Amino acid sequence: MKRIFLISLIIMTSTAFSQDKKATALLNEVAAKIQSYENIKIDFEYKMINKLQGINESMDGVLFSKGIKYKLNVAEQQVISNGKTMWTFLESVNEVQINDANDNEEGFNPRTFMQSWQNKFKARLISEKDNLALIELLPKEASAYNKVHVKIDKSKMQLQSLSMFDANGSEFVYLIRKFITSQSIADSEFTFDPKQYPGIEIIDLR
Repeated sequence: MKRIFLISLIIMTSTAFSQDKKATALLNEVAAKIQSYENIKIDFEYKMINKLQGINESMDGVLFSKGIKYKLNVAEQQVISNGKTMWTFLESVNEVQINDANDNEEGFNPRTFMQSWQNKFKARLISEKDNLALIELLPKEASAYNKVHVKIDKSKMQLQSLSMFDANGSEFVYLIRKFITSQSIADSEFTFDPKQYPGIEIIDLR
């Protein structure tokens, strides 16, 4: 009986290890592909879901990314980072918050997320079906999220969605609608000039 249990345990461990290796290989291939692009533009749908609180909201957004720089527009909020400084502009109240870029790691930027995932998460392949792979990422250290689900379209080796889960039962989903590469995007797109917004309130948190 002990022998049967031991054999079963070895098989289970071997299968799990194989699945983890496959998940890592998929993520690394997608990461390498994203890094190969000079820049990207992503049209996406953002969803915030919390079944316990009856929250189910969605909105459209667009992301421009060039190296470590990015510009994110969603709802009435604009987040811009040049890699050193991050500006969060709240259009409805004409306010901009300024932070060091490194102090804010939870923004939606697939390029930087995929580049650094292996340092922050352990990967596990959950399922594969119809050219879609679902991978679960578990944080190695304390994080704002308990887990992240990454869905990959294997026919294109491209991200299809990112779902982030927190301890309060909330799920934050970025569903990619359109993925465009190698457009002409000026570096000036990744800075914020308060002078263009008369009367703006500036909150410098650096």
